[in-house]
Amino acid sequence: MLQFTCPCPTSAELQTACGLPLGLVAQPLASVDGSARVAPASCWAADLARCARCQAYINPLCEVDDRGWGCALCGCANDFSSAASMRRYYAAGSQRRSALPELTQAALDAACPLVAADPDEGTDEVEAVEAAPAVLALVDACWEGEEGEGGLEAVRSALAAALEALPACGRFGLVSFGSKVTLHLVTADSNSDTAATSGAAEAPPPPVQLAVGTEAEGADLSSAAPLGSVLAPVGTCKAALLAAIDGLQAEGPGAGGGGGGRQRALGDTLRAVLRWIATGAAAAAADDGGGADAAHRQHQRQQQQRQQKEKEQKVAQQAPQQQHATAAGDAGAEAAASRQANAAAEEEDEEALRAKERQRLGTGGLQRAQGFPGLRLLLFLSGPPNSGQGAVVALRPPPPDPAAVDREAAAAAEEAQKDFGGMMLDPAYPELSAWGDAAAASVQRRAAAAAAAAVAAESAATAAGDLSHAAPPGVAGGELTVNPAAREFYAEAGAAAAALGIIVDVFAACPRWIGLDLLAPLATASGGGVLLYSSLDTAPLPQDVYKCVTQPRAFACLLRLRASPELDIGGHYGRLTADRRAEPGLYRAVACTPGDAFAFELDRNERQDSGAPPAVQLVLQYSMLLPAAAAAAGQEQAGGGGRYVLRRRMRILTAALPLADTPQQLYAGCDAEATACLVVHKVMEGAASAGTSGARQMLLDWLVLLAARVADPEAALYERPRLRKGEVPPPPAKVDASLSQYEALQQLPHFVYSLLCGPLLQPAQPAALPAAAAALGQQQQRRQAHPEAAAAMRLLLAVLPPDEAAVVVCPQLSSWSSPDSVALWRHSLSAAALAVEQQPIWVLDTFTHLICLYAAGTASGVVGGAPPPPFPPPAASLLRRTLAGIRQVRRSTPELLLLRQGLDDSSLFFDSLLEDGGADGGGGSGQVPTQLQGQPQHSFVSFLEAVEQQAQAVLLAEQ
Repeated sequence: MLQFTCPCPTSAELQTACGLPLGLVAQPLASVDGSARVAPASCWAADLARCARCQAYINPLCEVDDRGWGCALCGCANDFSSAASMRRYYAAGSQRRSALPELTQAALDAACPLVAADPDEGTDEVEAVEAAPAVLALVDACWEGEEGEGGLEAVRSALAAALEALPACGRFGLVSFGSKVTLHLVTADSNSDTAATSGAAEAPPPPVQLAVGTEAEGADLSSAAPLGSVLAPVGTCKAALLAAIDGLQAEGPGAGGGGGGRQRALGDTLRAVLRWIATGAAAAAADDGGGADAAHRQHQRQQQQRQQKEKEQKVAQQAPQQQHATAAGDAGAEAAASRQANAAAEEEDEEALRAKERQRLGTGGLQRAQGFPGLRLLLFLSGPPNSGQGAVVALRPPPPDPAAVDREAAAAAEEAQKDFGGMMLDPAYPELSAWGDAAAASVQRRAAAAAAAAVAAESAATAAGDLSHAAPPGVAGGELTVNPAAREFYAEAGAAAAALGIIVDVFAACPRWIGLDLLAPLATASGGGVLLYSSLDTAPLPQDVYKCVTQPRAFACLLRLRASPELDIGGHYGRLTADRRAEPGLYRAVACTPGDAFAFELDRNERQDSGAPPAVQLVLQYSMLLPAAAAAAGQEQAGGGGRYVLRRRMRILTAALPLADTPQQLYAGCDAEATACLVVHKVMEGAASAGTSGARQMLLDWLVLLAARVADPEAALYERPRLRKGEVPPPPAKVDASLSQYEALQQLPHFVYSLLCGPLLQPAQPAALPAAAAALGQQQQRRQAHPEAAAAMRLLLAVLPPDEAAVVVCPQLSSWSSPDSVALWRHSLSAAALAVEQQPIWVLDTFTHLICLYAAGTASGVVGGAPPPPFPPPAASLLRRTLAGIRQVRRSTPELLLLRQGLDDSSLFFDSLLEDGGADGGGGSGQVPTQLQGQPQHSFVSFLEAVEQQAQAVLLAEQ
């Protein structure tokens, strides 16, 4: 869960000289046993002892005795002077104290109050509140043709999977959009138990359609239907929800009016839906479901109110007919007694209903949350939004007219001069002309900014290629350009969703440009994820959606990183925001899953260490929806799937870094995957600031420097003696760019080469130019087949842990001697590996695909030799279980391909062997920077030769 890139150097000079980055990659919520379950809280966070100097929590690395404890981070000696410490540590005795979870568990889970008590405000502490998991699906209805019908069917299957993933107490709702927004209403099943099992339900009410364009900007969806009529409980409305999913239809081609393409008003729909949730979530959550029980209770209350009203009306009609006061008094007393009896009966009924509700909830009478904290908004897109606010395309502006700009500037200067018209000033006074010149310059600056934005948009449109699929009705694709302003809109929408406690996950399925870079802030700002599919024909969309809904997700996260005094915390990477108001080391995250990782740079400062290994402590405080405890021990929770509560938790991770006195110790202790993960984050940051060419050069320079340092570790540490007159300097050390001296470093050159060849650092290519496509190798075309490949990779690498990030950048090739025996877990990505090893089964993991290839001749076997392995691999074999395990743990389920060389199309397998390059005509072509060689294409071998030449030049220059 805490991975360091390398041991901690004993000096800052050693860190600078070794060429390896010092950093930390943390996966705070990862389970210790590798399961997806959330570990129970071992104690209360308020009971834990904390260091008086650095505020670190007590941990297993601390030395504890009867008198106190020494902090493992700063070395401060702490006593047990506080009352809480006396009770928990001193009075417990050494035997019981040694068994405390905070002194035995490197990953400690502690409970925190959801709302802390505030005596000044008179508020009590709140440990937890009742809340229900909720999922609202927002589906693009603009699917076209037979392929679109297949995609819509895949979306229906994904929605059914999301429904199955929710517990009975959860909520699910469906909203579709195109040129209009459609609310799919549901009603409670007449017999929920029977309907849920049989799948039969009464005909759902007709969907409600509303226009959400700018002309209806002020419209409120709640005026058409309350949120509770769409976001319905699964337990009582499951059959009705399944019927609504089956009734999901694509919008007709003429729905937007004017002919042409489809109209996707995503931005306007998002604003309306967020406003709808903000105003209606509290009322929808207060209504426990709109099911049969709720309807029955409402009917009883209405019947009691009608009976009471009838009695009062009867008494009022009889009162004027009474002739004497005694009779009137008796009637009044009778009416009062009747009202009192009815009120008492109503109170008893309400108390019975509340008792029944508490028994059914099984949460011990917890308060109900206001709304749906952690609500998941699943957005399914089939193409780029092209209408209203948030449209990622816009009409191409006319070219700028310099004469018109000059006229506008002159008019602005003349208008500015009028401000001095009533003053008696010398016309030659300099401020008069300066005032007009400033007004004219302001107009020119605006025109220049608009021209620069138009150029940037045109460049993005060129990279996107043909935009005809993004054209709204009545607009030709040639009239469109990319709208960069959409990014700011979706960033604001994502922030608004996060403020409402909504997490947005985007599932985009489009073979062409969809504007992923512009849409991404909607998910990243709200704590969600983005998955891209070229086609839904074979894509595992239902599996991915099921994982997305069932995966535990923390939100409202607060992260604190503390380190020993000899370590400085540098930059941070991942979806974290530094809290500038506090001291360094405090960060905030909107949401976090067990599979999310964060990276931090560490720097060794000049402070002398205490002799003990430096330590790092990471504390993550978060809120999460968790199953509620049973009402009584041994009792099953009522409600079919139990109830959920919102709790606040804290996870504390503490680890020590081993010390390294020499560069050799640093290289031998390097973690290649963690180093690669940190390098990827730095490269992506460099590409965002200096462009892809600058990032490529930075990455290449780092590998060259590392190869030089590994060849001669002491070159940068010690000053070489001066040569005497006529003395010839010794030859520099021999450079081995493969870094074969250290097993821990051998994967880094492969990783750098793959990163340089991959789509992440490729310059934007005009997708519409056939000549440019023809100049690329076949392998390069496949890796860049989707124009959004680089954007999708950036979004994945921002959150992936080191083991998965390494596979995304550099696919992993393994060989198997049989379905139950692994020959070698990792090979170089070249056809030579297959020829040398001669293994019958090869498995290539590209993160998006798992390709199992049976080599040529394996199916028939060798005469007189061992029988061939069975194809396909048996379900109980180690190979099949390994593949199933990989598909299960990945957030994006890879597509499994079982192929036989010579019988099936195995071009995808061989095209992914990028280290062959294009010199030998096999595989594909990996492009490397022209700084290495003048040739446009290089194999991995020629790449290493070029790195060796530059590293040798570095060593020669240092002599």
